[in-house]
Amino acid sequence: HIIRSTMPDGPATPLATLAAWILYPTGSAVILTTLLPMVRRGWWWLRIWDFPRPQNAVIGPLVFVAGWVALPGSATAWVFLAALGTVSGYQVWRVWPFTPFAPKQMLDATRDEPARRLRILVTNVEGSNRETKPVLDAVRASEPDLWLALEPDGWWCERLRRPYPRFGRGRHRPQGNAYGLQCRSPPPGRALDRP
Repeated sequence: HIIRSTMPDGPATPLATLAAWILYPTGSAVILTTLLPMVRRGWWWLRIWDFPRPQNAVIGPLVFVAGWVALPGSATAWVFLAALGTVSGYQVWRVWPFTPFAPKQMLDATRDEPARRLRILVTNVEGSNRETKPVLDAVRASEPDLWLALEPDGWWCERLRRPYPRFGRGRHRPQGNAYGLQCRSPPPGRALDRP
């Protein structure tokens, strides 16, 4: 341990002090942004911390290793490293299934059969936006088998429900906090009309 080269009661080296100034805030941010989404509320300022999960899964272990090498062996450092190691392991566990290293859940297709393709369209309507034409034009142009509209509020769900009768089934979960979802698909046993 090159950086952790101080006497037990002596002052920290400048390099160890610099490491502490960098590692404690960075690691604390990883800990905080891992714990906040665990609060089961729909508040946007909590839900937004679900998104940097891949970044936390990389930064957390790096800060943990650097802290193990650079921070002095104090009780504060051990508690910090224990918390950081725990949340880093949790983040890696949550991200792992989406990495190329995880086992596949679905086999690759061996033949290209146009009749068996599944077309999925995801449109982010952005709740405050009120221009339906570009969204509906995208649906018309792509003719999807499954259509997901992200961020719809009640206004959007009402306007996206009517235009295409062939989308007979759907789930509508409008929300005013930009976390709404609308999912539409054709009725059972009925494929979309395609040229």
